[in-house]
Amino acid sequence: MAHGNNFRGGWLPGWVERLYDPFTHSITVIQEPHRMAHDGMMFSVTGKALGLADAASYEFLIQTSTAYLHLSKMRVSLGAGDVDIRAYEGATFSSAGTPLVIQNTNRNSSNTSPSSWSYTPTLTADGVLIHRIWAVPQGTGIGQTPQGLANIEAGEEWILSPNTSYMFRITNNSGGPITLSYDFLWYEATYIDNDGAAQ
Repeated sequence: MAHGNNFRGGWLPGWVERLYDPFTHSITVIQEPHRMAHDGMMFSVTGKALGLADAASYEFLIQTSTAYLHLSKMRVSLGAGDVDIRAYEGATFSSAGTPLVIQNTNRNSSNTSPSSWSYTPTLTADGVLIHRIWAVPQGTGIGQTPQGLANIEAGEEWILSPNTSYMFRITNNSGGPITLSYDFLWYEATYIDNDGAAQ
């Protein structure tokens, strides 16, 4: 994807930089997520949960808007394994729970995320299981450090459906209480117009 607006050559009103290299005259190109950050359309939620008891779960609820939510990163750091992380589509609830603070990763932008993120929802149905990750204990006993890295990630980008509720559940099966941290990164758009705004 071309950096900024589509290349048309030279300057247009409001542009602050050329879209091509001044020496080689090649078009400057960056990856789509990089551009989303530049345009103030990349958002983040981070946090920490202390003392999640054995057999207890920590749940997140995502309510998408009319835009397509591109979930670029879902990373959970765990104090111990074994832990199940599951994602559900079409969750229903009677209460959305406590809102999470959403940050724009471009601190020069006033754009806000059109989706809603919360934790500790009151669920009436989980929805359809669409993805799961198992944080494997490293040792043979319970409560061991997760195998390999402490950071557990979902892998490739997921594009969530508009106007849909998603639920992520982290379940502690380690045999004792654990502390975990989480880091979600996403952008939202149906397409990008010539002003770099989400439509």
